[in-house]
Amino acid sequence: MSKVFEDLDLTENCINDIFVDGKEIHDPVVQVLEIIILNKKKKKINTCKLSISDGTHYYVAFLTSINYNLIENYSICKGSIIKLTDYIINVLNGRRLLIILSCKVLRTDDEILTIGDPIQLENNNN
Repeated sequence: MSKVFEDLDLTENCINDIFVDGKEIHDPVVQVLEIIILNKKKKKINTCKLSISDGTHYYVAFLTSINYNLIENYSICKGSIIKLTDYIINVLNGRRLLIILSCKVLRTDDEILTIGDPIQLENNNN
């Protein structure tokens, strides 16, 4: 069962719950560890691949192009704490992919250190 770390603001074990156990977690709070901008020059669309962490595990998520402004205006940066207010899971080639449809930025500060000691989630079967 996921719970929010009271002092750290992250939803404990939500990465495992979502990707491995297939649970739908309401409004999970995660930390952004890395941002990779994916440019689709022909379509002139920018989208982002994020590494998100719950303090225990981290995994890849994708931010939709409609939310790209959160990256452009530095609302989301490395270390940011975000609440996933709407997301979907797509399965591609047996891997679960988290697509962030909307999120709320709770804390933005490029000085925020990584919370916990997260390891990459290995088991991502559907």
